[in-house]
Amino acid sequence: MADVTKLAKRWVPWVLLVGAVVVAVAVAGTSSRVPEPAAGPGAFHPAPGSRSSGAVARSSPPPVTSGSSSALPPMSPQEETDFAIHIPHEQCEDGVKRINTLEGKPPTDPSALTFLSVCLRIGNLAWYKCIVGAQTRPEAAICNRRFLSLDHPSP
Repeated sequence: MADVTKLAKRWVPWVLLVGAVVVAVAVAGTSSRVPEPAAGPGAFHPAPGSRSSGAVARSSPPPVTSGSSSALPPMSPQEETDFAIHIPHEQCEDGVKRINTLEGKPPTDPSALTFLSVCLRIGNLAWYKCIVGAQTRPEAAICNRRFLSLDHPSP
């Protein structure tokens, strides 16, 4: 009986993590899009041919409007370029910490593991720049729906 308990303790966290990933993929696949406002003066413009090294200029996410909350703006050309750049796990972890902070939780709260698992799979520079610039939880949610969605082709 003790062996069953040890086995359960070892596998239950992994089963829960896989379940969270499945839910995240299902939720991310239900988002839709709307036209995006033109990039403002605070937008990030890297030198041509450069790759992200971890230090990123912060740009603001699109404003939250009172219109349809399910409609999202399309990506700008710069965001499409950034979307194709996969980010390392450290930036995924920083983004998840930002989400937790905006929700008023400790940065390492495990409730955001779903976002981490999705980010590790399809996390990209566009999402990272958006989430770092988010000032509220609704803005962060827009970043997640726009750039961590399976509606877009994989980078």
